[in-house]
Amino acid sequence: MKRFNRSIVYIFATFTACVLCDMAVARTLVVDNGSANAADSNAGTATAPLKSISEAARLAEPGDTVLVKAGVYRERVAPERGGTKEQPIRYVAESGQGVFVKGSEVLDGGWHVSKDTSDVWAVELKSSLFGDYTPFEIPRAAKFPDFVEWSEQHSLGQVFVDGMLLVQVLDVAQLNTTPGTWFKGKEGATLQVHFSAGSSPETSLVEVSVRERIFAPRKRGLGYITVEGFVFEHCANQYPKNFWMAVESAQAGAVGCGSGHHWVIQNNVIRYANTVGLDCGSETGKKLHGEPIPTVNAVGYHVIRNNVIEDNGCTGITGWMHRGTQITGNVIQRNNRLGIMSWETAGIKLHGFYDGVIKDNLIRDNDAWGIWLDNVYKGSRIEGNVIISNLWGGVFLEMGNGPLV
Repeated sequence: MKRFNRSIVYIFATFTACVLCDMAVARTLVVDNGSANAADSNAGTATAPLKSISEAARLAEPGDTVLVKAGVYRERVAPERGGTKEQPIRYVAESGQGVFVKGSEVLDGGWHVSKDTSDVWAVELKSSLFGDYTPFEIPRAAKFPDFVEWSEQHSLGQVFVDGMLLVQVLDVAQLNTTPGTWFKGKEGATLQVHFSAGSSPETSLVEVSVRERIFAPRKRGLGYITVEGFVFEHCANQYPKNFWMAVESAQAGAVGCGSGHHWVIQNNVIRYANTVGLDCGSETGKKLHGEPIPTVNAVGYHVIRNNVIEDNGCTGITGWMHRGTQITGNVIQRNNRLGIMSWETAGIKLHGFYDGVIKDNLIRDNDAWGIWLDNVYKGSRIEGNVIISNLWGGVFLEMGNGPLV
């Protein structure tokens, strides 16, 4: 009996030690690029914070929290790994502090006044600004039945002056007569911007989009990740033309779950993506990053709640082939800002949406459908939403026989 009791004590002690060990491993990695001593070689403590969210994403293990202090972070965050049900990895913006993660860089030198008008300024877009992704050289994908051949007229570039998005025009004559516009020819690297009266690059913050994604893993299928409290903006992503069979235009939001599962995306602002704000499905029906096509049961189960998703060029939320996703309590407004008269345009556009819920959202003023479910929506529910002032129908159901409530 004594031997038995000693065995029980040993097992209990070993179990307790393992639990305590797991608890000790969980860390809070602090990111604060406004701190004078911030560096990505630091330990990520309050007194020795990391400088980039990307470095924290490289280090984060299951159970860790990445706490991001106030500031503007111009980077692509690509989580290296996911968490577990018991130990998710959490990316959290410090409450009420204003944490902006941007797909843009600042243009702050080399400007000169155009010879045609004093309100038009020009600058050379240096290749060092972009790396291996140059949105101003990439045509926007087109897809019938668009009324305009977008691919020959518009790029993926975006220009912001003091936070306001300017409009791309197609010739210098239109640029010279229209304040709040920009033009770049197909040849050369010169960007021309028509500033509003009284403003100039000498008195204004000028930003240009340079990144294809803002927060999205490169690895497919990561799970149990929480993203909370950020402002994500200025993504230069592509229109998802034939996404189900074209890897180069796979569904790719400014924020993306990467064919993952059990993400919690809450209390964020996602805005001014060139096309898609948030993607939450399987992305494409092809291998991606060398990784196989996931099964529908492996993707989804996300909670997407209490976000503001607005002013994106094509779609607010999109997702293809996913199960059990809950989209609740969001404000989804003014999407399809580009006025693309084709598919994949809506406040919420989902394909292969199994056993999901779209509930208690405010969906308004989208230049498209409010909610568009396409090609299977079996076992899903749409309830309790306010859907008003969208260009087309509030709810459009296409190519599916349900059951759907």
